[in-house]
Order: sequence, then C-alpha cells, then structure tokens
Amino acid sequence: MRAWLIAGSTGHGAGNPPLFPAISPDQLAPIVRVGADGERELVMARWGMPGPPQFGGAPITNIRNVKSAHWRRWLGPASRCLDPATSFCEYADTKPRQTPKWFG
Repeated sequence: MRAWLIAGSTGHGAGNPPLFPAISPDQLAPIVRVGADGERELVMARWGMPGPPQFGGAPITNIRNVKSAHWRRWLGPASRCLDPATSFCEYADTKPRQTPKWFG
C-alpha cells in the first residue's frame, strides 16, 4: 500500500504537511491523485463531498447510495484519490449519543 502513496511531485504547495489530529468535512487535507502529467502528486484538497441539497447540502464523507443521480458525476476514475491516513474514526450508534471508535 505504501507504494501507492508515493507521489512524484507536490502540487499546490502541499510539501510535507503536518500531522492532523482529525480531519472533518470542509477542511483542507492532503490527498494523492494522478496529476495532469499522469504521475501521482500530493496536493491539499477540501475534504468531503457536497451533500444532496434536499438534505441541507452539508459536506459529508460517506457515500452509501452510489445509485443516486447526485453522486454520478463524482464516481468516475477522474475523481478518485488516496488519502494518506494513519487512523480513521467511525461512530457507534450508542444512546443517547453516538460514540467515536478509532481504528489505527
């Protein structure tokens, strides 16, 4: 997996970004994508996807219904990237509040 994250260039001044304690929708975060020259590059990009307008349009990170017309334009290879991460969080459906569970 590490080989996939090796980027030949750092576009948009991504350089060697600092560690992020957490990344939330609408924040800038590093991603690895295929650049215009066909090589992988490390860039800073806005995290998350624009949510459907009928649900308020707030940015989200999990797309569950890939058959929805809203997501169609972002499902192709041109919109794909890798996220260099050391951990991630999912929320357990506990009551009265959801509990974060971290995986590293």
